[in-house]
Amino acid sequence: MTKFRDTFETNVYGPVLVSEAFRLLLLKSSNAYSLFITSGLGSLGLASDPSSPHYGYQGTSYRASKSALNMVVVEEQKVCKGKVKVFTCCAGLVVSNLRGTSDAARQAGGNAEDPETSAKMVLDVLEGRREEDVGKFIQRPGLFAWGFLEYSLLKHAGSNHGGCLLRR
Repeated sequence: MTKFRDTFETNVYGPVLVSEAFRLLLLKSSNAYSLFITSGLGSLGLASDPSSPHYGYQGTSYRASKSALNMVVVEEQKVCKGKVKVFTCCAGLVVSNLRGTSDAARQAGGNAEDPETSAKMVLDVLEGRREEDVGKFIQRPGLFAWGFLEYSLLKHAGSNHGGCLLRR
């Protein structure tokens, strides 16, 4: 239970506290952005599809926390009523020390990408190059589906690309 609590404190409670602390200031701005970093691992659609590369990931506390964060973002959009551009960004699997300090752990067995790719996506959001994606679940090449129904509809429409749902 400690792992669940710690994970939720970091991935859910932290962003909630920050968004609540800054919301009034953001609402006074003429061009405010609120950006939440989430994960495709929190997508119910991807998690429940046996053909998805996200299906077999073992990490219930992490997945649950990112699903909860996704709901927080949906609610934040309602509270801000379009006066703040709210983005949900999946940084993707990047090289980091979060999995450990060995090369294999840092690089997730060779599967992790350079963090600069995620940084460029965030910069694109903040510099206005992803305006059409306000309120959506974005990742570097496109968009993820929020939940199971949207995922199922898009998958059956042929929009599945390498395990990531893309809509432009």
